[in-house]
Amino acid sequence: MKRKIRNLLILLLPIAFMILVNETANPPTKPNTQKCSWECHRNTNHCKVHHVKFLKPYFEKTDPLYFGLINSFQKTGKYQLVNVVVLLFIIPLLIYYLLIRVIDMEIKIRNRIVESNSTSHE
Repeated sequence: MKRKIRNLLILLLPIAFMILVNETANPPTKPNTQKCSWECHRNTNHCKVHHVKFLKPYFEKTDPLYFGLINSFQKTGKYQLVNVVVLLFIIPLLIYYLLIRVIDMEIKIRNRIVESNSTSHE
């Protein structure tokens, strides 16, 4: 039962936090050179020119992946649907599944270490 509650919390807490942040944020709609706004969502180049500092040296490596993903979604003719299905459902569920597997494996490893320590002391 504890495992099911843990897994449910791992699934639901990030979603609840994302909804909370999304609903409380009121981003400015005009282009702003001081901070990201919805203009950055509509115009990636605006954001890259005015806000990105740390990743600038990596643009030639990240841009093909980023724009390749966007272009492949657009080629389907249903960009918004594919975007939601892949980025909101498939990838997070894959990450969730892998996280649960890692946690379970870590617990098994701990239990085996405890068992081996208890048998070695006897």
